[in-house]
Parts: sequence; structure tokens; C-alpha cells
Amino acid sequence: MIRNDETSVLVPFKQNVTLKCGTNGRYLRNTVTSNFRQCVYDPKPGLPDYWLSGLQPACPRVDCGKPLPTPGAEYGQYLDTKHHSSFFFGCQDTFKLAGQTNRNDNVVRCQANGVWDFGNLRCEGPVCEDPGRPSDGYQVARSYEQGSEVQFGCNRPGYILISPRPIVCIREPECKVIKPLGLASGRIPDSAINATSERPNYEARNVRLNSVTGWCGKQEAFTYVSVDLGRIYRVKAILVKGVITNDIVGRPTEIRFFYKQAENENYVVYFPNFNLTMRDPGNYGELAMITLPKYVQARFVILGIVSYMDNACLKFELMGCEEPVIEPLLGYDYGFSPCVDNEAPVFQNCPQQPIIVQKGANGELLSVNFTVPTAIDNSGSIARVEVKPQSFKTPIRIFEDTFVKYIAFDYDGNVAICEINITVPG
Repeated sequence: MIRNDETSVLVPFKQNVTLKCGTNGRYLRNTVTSNFRQCVYDPKPGLPDYWLSGLQPACPRVDCGKPLPTPGAEYGQYLDTKHHSSFFFGCQDTFKLAGQTNRNDNVVRCQANGVWDFGNLRCEGPVCEDPGRPSDGYQVARSYEQGSEVQFGCNRPGYILISPRPIVCIREPECKVIKPLGLASGRIPDSAINATSERPNYEARNVRLNSVTGWCGKQEAFTYVSVDLGRIYRVKAILVKGVITNDIVGRPTEIRFFYKQAENENYVVYFPNFNLTMRDPGNYGELAMITLPKYVQARFVILGIVSYMDNACLKFELMGCEEPVIEPLLGYDYGFSPCVDNEAPVFQNCPQQPIIVQKGANGELLSVNFTVPTAIDNSGSIARVEVKPQSFKTPIRIFEDTFVKYIAFDYDGNVAICEINITVPG
């Protein structure tokens, strides 16, 4: 306690007394009035007329808070998280203790400044592999140690990750690294891909996710495509898209997955079926990422189309890893997320006002003619343009009010619409 007159125990009326804590690691409460008291006049029965305002002064021990986890580390017991508390810093079996605290040992103490003294203590040991990165994307990682997160992003403007969540390096994973299994890369040959039926230019071999066209089956009781992966894999996720070109559109709305390990075995039906989104006027190219809660071991797989929009068409890729000889010690909980276009096309010359049909010199209605709206997309190309009514084509004679709609689709399920109102005068 600090007073103006250190020789007197009395405090004059309206004078302040300054308070401070004299013990290291103890501080006054974090309030506006915690560091002073004022002599006030406030007589109450049974109490002095003059007294020092405020609560009873206190100097609690500083709190370091719960210590943050360290990859591969194990912490000993501690009574509380306040000044002078401590715990032993150790490492899990597969890791080696390295570094020391500021006191040259492995005892972590709560310091007077409210910070745990970890010094440069750490646990060195095995690390996860580089998990790769999505096409046209990048990776952000400080390390590949256990517990570390790896994040991803997309380089191209207008593109986003299907799932923005980071992946984590964990102990006893299902896979060291979850990555594409070879359809898009071409590792799986055309001869390993078959289907119940196929259309010209949309054969089974075009079922690869990066194919320009895709696979389309004919109308039949149950349409499916089968793939021999060449060896047993742990399948952890399925990437599925529909097909959209100037010739044909189609997207599965429900698919069924079958798998087996050997050619002489019966297929196992994965339950339940997978449902894909369906939106007007048609999200055919939208990518769906189906993550299996538990991997399946498979060499032979079938993807069957139970229901669909317009036509039974799809493109797909499998994600997972090779069946390991020895279970991995460290690996990632998920694979990287693909980058997809999230930006709709844009019509450059869509009329903003209604088009009024003009009359000739004798009052006859003249042909309607205008520049057909054109669309551009940030991906660099448009997958398909539709006009409704389908028979509408300029120049054209119109005798009643007509509503025309131009629809532009990109390859990732984004759509732009140009609506034109053509009015016939009375």
C-alpha cells in the first residue's frame, strides 16, 4: 500500500491509496479500480463514518491457462494452471524428446508472466508424407508432423474448394495419403473399363473425370460402368459429375456402389445408395464428393445409375490408397479437396428492355431481329447454350407476346440466364 504520508496510518478524506502486489507472479484483478482505494464519507450503523471504498484488495496468482498440445507429446499431471504449477513433458513411444525449457530440463512451469515455459521442447519422430495438392491449386503447411494441419486453396479466379476443411496428420490412419486412384491420370487402361451400354462418342472409356465428353448409357433397366483397378485399394471417396456438351446432357441423381476384391467373388453392395443434387435448369456438371465413413477394400468396382436427369451419364474418379503390407503409423484423415468453378457465366449483350415488334408502312408486323446474346465464362469456355422455345431463331415473325430465354452452362454446374420479353403492339 502506497500513501502520500508513509509515517501515518491515516488517510485524509478524498485522498487515494495506491495498491500493488509485492509478490512475483501475483497481480491485482484486471478492473479499473483494482489499483487504488479512496477515503470516502459514508456513515452506516455499526460502521465507521469514513472508510476506504471498493472491494477487499487481492493478489491472485497469474493463470497460464490450459497448455496447448504439442505433436507427439504427452504431458504429466498438474494441480492447476497458475503460477508455480508445473508438469513433466514427455513424448509418445515413436517420438524422441528434444530441446529443453529455460531451466535446462523437461519440466514445464507456469511463469510469472502468465506463459508456460516450453522453451524449445519438442518431440521429433516420423512425419506424414506430402499429401499433394489439387489441380490448379496450392498447399499451405508449416510441417507434416503429427497433429499438423495442411490447408489448400485454388489459384484460378472464381474457383473454390469443394470442402475448405484442412486435413490433419494423425496416428493410425486408414491411409498414409488419400489420392486419386488412376482414372483421370490414365494409369487405369481403357481395357479395364466396361459398361452395360454406351453411346457413340460417350463410350465407357470416357468415364474418366477429366474426359472432354464422359460416359452415357442407353435407356435400360439398370445402367452401370465397371472398372478393374488392377490391384486392391482402400477406397475412401468417390468424385462424380454429370455430362454436359452441345450434343447431350445427363446427371445421376442416385447411384449405387458395388465392390469386390477378387474376380471370382460376388460383388458387395454398398449401403445406402448415394443421392446427388438436382437443380433447375440443370446442374449437370456440378462435382459431388462422396466420402465413405469407412474405407472399402476393392479391386473391382461398379457404379450404377439408379435415377438420373435427362440421360444416364456420368464421369467419376475414386480416391484412396493402395492396400498396405503394414498398417501405417501416420497419415492423413482425408484427401485434398478438388478445385471447382464457382462463378456463373455472364451474358455480354442481353437486352435489358422489352423488344417491341415494329410495324411496316401498311401496318403489317415486321420480322424480329436482334443480336443473339453470347456468354463468356471465367473458365475460358461455355459448355452449352440453350434457347427456349427451342424453335426460336432470328429473324422471325411474331404475332403474339413472346418470352424467350437463353441459358448458358459452364462445365461445373453454374448457369446464366438471359430473359427477353418480345411485345406485339395492339
